[in-house]
Amino acid sequence: MSTPFPSIAMRLAAAALGIAATAPAAAQQAPAPTPLSLAAAVRRALEHDPVFGATVATGEAARAAVGEAQARWFPVVALTGSAMQYQEPMIAIPIHGFEADRIPPFDETLFQAGVTLQYTLFDGARRARVRGARARSDAALAAVDEAAQTAIARTVRAYLAVLGDRGVLDAHDRRLAALDSELGRVRLRRDAGKAADVEVLRVEATLAAARAERVRAAADLDVAERELARLADLPPDGARAERLVAVEAEAEPVHAREVLLARALATNPVLERARREQAAAHAGRAVATAARWPTLDLIGAYMDRGGLDTEHQLEWNVGVQLSYPLFTGGAVAGAAERAGAESRAAAQRVRAVEQQVARDVDRALAAVEETAARVASLETAVTRFAEVARIEQLRLDAGSGTQTDYLNAEADLLAARAALVEATHGAIAARVDLARVIGALDLVWVEDIGETP
Repeated sequence: MSTPFPSIAMRLAAAALGIAATAPAAAQQAPAPTPLSLAAAVRRALEHDPVFGATVATGEAARAAVGEAQARWFPVVALTGSAMQYQEPMIAIPIHGFEADRIPPFDETLFQAGVTLQYTLFDGARRARVRGARARSDAALAAVDEAAQTAIARTVRAYLAVLGDRGVLDAHDRRLAALDSELGRVRLRRDAGKAADVEVLRVEATLAAARAERVRAAADLDVAERELARLADLPPDGARAERLVAVEAEAEPVHAREVLLARALATNPVLERARREQAAAHAGRAVATAARWPTLDLIGAYMDRGGLDTEHQLEWNVGVQLSYPLFTGGAVAGAAERAGAESRAAAQRVRAVEQQVARDVDRALAAVEETAARVASLETAVTRFAEVARIEQLRLDAGSGTQTDYLNAEADLLAARAALVEATHGAIAARVDLARVIGALDLVWVEDIGETP
């Protein structure tokens, strides 16, 4: 039976053929994803990391507090004014005598305006306040450096995790390709009557298990990509593995432990912050102790007073004011004792951080040495396991080997390849940790890592 619309059917068939013919060309013309280098990911993380942003703002507040403390070295000049309405007439200007012919004017509406000045000549604590504010500002700057290095390290680890999971997934794909090839070979031998069904079942079971392992590896890669995208403030698909640039760390010589420890004790931001906090606590102790001293202020004013219907009068006054706490109920002594305890606690925290820095140096240095040795060993293992798998496949083709030996060789090769990928990126992560401990982890350090497009 002929179709009632032959022209339409022909056009649909031609269109389908045209789509099939042009699909590969369109796929070839699809633009490649824009590369996302490690340095670019770190820059974006520093721009959008909320913890780092909050730390920077805290540092700005600490720097502003220094100016606030230094302002006590200058006089305070204020403009004052008031307008008051009274129910009954009040004295419009001050009384400066009680003579009969000098009765002051009265008015219900009174105005007062003037300029006042106050300058502290001595209070015993201004220098300590400024010193403490500067120490807190320095501590805040050290905290900014610490937050930056933490954000950099977190981003580098996430970047390496994506590359590592991608490498593991590639190792699974290579194993699946080898198993697919083996399954095809065994089926042909079975169909030719040269292999038993159990051999096919064995390969099919191994292949099914390998596919399940690949699903897990793909899920790990997806989680790692989403974490990197979150840190770099990118859309969910903005940190896919195909966008990333391979990272290779040069095997640079590592300094001796004594050199690394000396540098860490000098430049570690956590330790620097603890030291600045100790200096701030010491200054706070001086401020609390200075409360036992008198305060001497220079004060003055230039005032204009008068009423709505009365004449205004200008006058000035100047003098010094002394304030000395005779009894405070133990507040001064308690504040001094509290500040002294805080200063001692800050000193102990510095000692604790110094010990932790020494432990971190030992741990990071050991990790660098251990990962470098693992990479060297696993490179040899991959080469050897690849040769073993090749030989077992040749023996299997020649009929002198066993299928179990070949499948075991492929499994060993996969494990070695996956371990080599993890060890390679683990070696870079270990160097990142060492750089962070000694206070050298910054954008320049990240940009110096060799990147191979």
